[in-house]
Amino acid sequence: MTDGIPALACVDCGEQRPPRKRRCVPCAAKAKAAWWRNHRQSARDETASRRTEKSCDSCGETFASSDRRKKYCTADCGRRNHDRRRATRTLYVNACTWCEREFSTRVKGQRTCSTVCGGKNGAGLPSVRICPCCTVEFSAVSREFCSEGCRTWSRKHPGIRLDRPCGNCCQPFARTQRRQRFCSRLCLRSAVEKRRRARLQGAPRDLVSPLDIFERDGWTCHICDEHIDATLRRGDPMMPSIDHVIPVTGPSYPGHIASNLAAAHLICNNRKRQRSLDEIRVILAQERQTT
Repeated sequence: MTDGIPALACVDCGEQRPPRKRRCVPCAAKAKAAWWRNHRQSARDETASRRTEKSCDSCGETFASSDRRKKYCTADCGRRNHDRRRATRTLYVNACTWCEREFSTRVKGQRTCSTVCGGKNGAGLPSVRICPCCTVEFSAVSREFCSEGCRTWSRKHPGIRLDRPCGNCCQPFARTQRRQRFCSRLCLRSAVEKRRRARLQGAPRDLVSPLDIFERDGWTCHICDEHIDATLRRGDPMMPSIDHVIPVTGPSYPGHIASNLAAAHLICNNRKRQRSLDEIRVILAQERQTT
C-alpha cells in the first residue's frame, strides 16, 4: 500500500491496473478520448483566432478565412473570375511551323496550331522504315514496328533482330539491343575517335546513316564507278564503305556531312587514302592502260 492505494490500482477508479501502467484499460481509453477532444478544440480555437475578414475578388462579398492566400469566397466565384480573365486575354496570330497556316492563340510563343502538328514538328517528317520483325517497308514518323503484332512478337523474342548496317564499318549485323548502332566495341571506339578528331579540327559532324548514303548513290562506288555488293561481309575487299570526298587532312575539309560522304569499295577507299578524287582516278586509269 502507498498512501492508502494498492500498488496495482488505477489512479482514476482505484481498480486493478496492468503492470507499468497508471490506469486500467477503460480509464486509459477515456483519458485518451478526452485528450483528443481537448486537442481538437484547441486547434479550432487557434484557427478561429487567425480568421480575418476578406472581400471576394469576384462577387465582392465579405467572408472570413484563416488562409491569407484565399481570394474567393467559394469555388464558383473562382471559376467565374477565371473565365472572365481568360475571355479578356490578348489574342495572338501566329504561323504554324509545320503546316504554315495562321492560327489565333492566347499563348504568345505557341509554335503549332494543334497537337497533331505539334507531334509532327517534334518527331520530324515521315520516313520509309523496315520492320525489324517481318521486314516489310512502311511509312512512319517515330514507330519502329509496322503493327502491334510485330511489336508484341519482338518483345517475346528480344534476341532476334533484323540485320542492320554498322554505324562505322557499314556491315550488317544482328542487333541484341534496341538502340545498338555498332557491331562491336572496335567500331564503337573507331567512331568515337573520328568524332574526337573532327572536334579537334573544329569541323562539323552530322548524324548521317551509312544506309542513306548507299541508297543515295545507288550502291555505286564513286571512285571506280562499279556496283557495290551489299551482301559482302567484313574481310572482303569489295565490301561497302563510306569515303570522305575531301580528305580529313585536307585544308578545305568541310566536315563529316552528307555532301562530303560517298559510297565506295573498301579497297578503293584504302587506296585513295588522303588523295583527292582526281588523283586516285588518274592512278586507276594508268593501271588500266598498263594491264
